Amino acid sequence: MARSIHRLMIAAVAVASLYAPRALQAQSVASATKPAASAAPQKVDPKLEAFANLHFALNLARDEYNATLSQAHEPGAKDEAMDAFELRRSEILTSMGTTQQAYFHELYLVSSDVAQREVFYRLMKEMAAR
Repeated sequence: MARSIHRLMIAAVAVASLYAPRALQAQSVASATKPAASAAPQKVDPKLEAFANLHFALNLARDEYNATLSQAHEPGAKDEAMDAFELRRSEILTSMGTTQQAYFHELYLVSSDVAQREVFYRLMKEMAAR
């Protein structure tokens, strides 16, 4: 009985291995025939683009702060780094004509809307690639 089950399993694996390459080939042909979704440039809402620029600038400032903080070993140096970051963050927000509260509100709105979030992520990737 155990031998017949073993033979049946081997036969099933053999049949499946014959089918697998065809299934993979069909998947690759199907994906190759799909039109490229990003072939045409999409029009972006200027408000979303401005928010993405703001978010990117704040991320750069945060990265600079983290780099400075990682090299600071004295408590006073860490406090200075934090103060410099807070100043830089408020300068960025002011230069973009917004407040931290408005920034957080817009961040919530973008993260809550799937379509906006996808465009936002694409914009962030494009800015990071520059």
